[in-house]
Amino acid sequence: EMLSIETKQTDKADLDGPLRKFIKENFQSSSDTFNEPLKELTNLREKLRTTTDKNEALVTLYQRYLAYLNSLETRVPINETDVRINFVWYDAFKSKRIGSYNPRYERICTMFNLACVMSQISLLQNRTNPEGIKNAAHYYQKAAGIFEQINTELQKRPDVALTEDLSASVLQMLIDLMLAQAQECFYE
Repeated sequence: EMLSIETKQTDKADLDGPLRKFIKENFQSSSDTFNEPLKELTNLREKLRTTTDKNEALVTLYQRYLAYLNSLETRVPINETDVRINFVWYDAFKSKRIGSYNPRYERICTMFNLACVMSQISLLQNRTNPEGIKNAAHYYQKAAGIFEQINTELQKRPDVALTEDLSASVLQMLIDLMLAQAQECFYE
């Protein structure tokens, strides 16, 4: 039997207030100019936090949110002293709750969930026909690639690996599991 990985849980985060304050203090344009992007960012995170969907549309939402995070990381000083947004996540395998003001932690945890969703979509494929087998293997490989990307990034920035599910040994186990299942798809 094939396995999928459950997503990490996260608490609601106040993105709008701190970002609106930063915009008001640092840009000449009105913060109203940013109403739509701020609303979309907040809605994206909330949808990802609460959805139970497991489909390609959800993958697209994760990718959009990650694009927002990448943009924010380079433009906004989100940390404990400047723009204070506390990103709270739970370990995927334990109930340990950890918060951080580091946007990299938010991005890494979001990437982790994207990989989990890929594994879940793989599990939903109809592996009784060649197209379903190919799709299942493809999603497992994508999940492995994302876990590998997380592992590589955390080797450079180990201070972001705040929960055990982000440790090098757990990530390597997840990479190996996803790749083994991708291979198993063709042996069935």
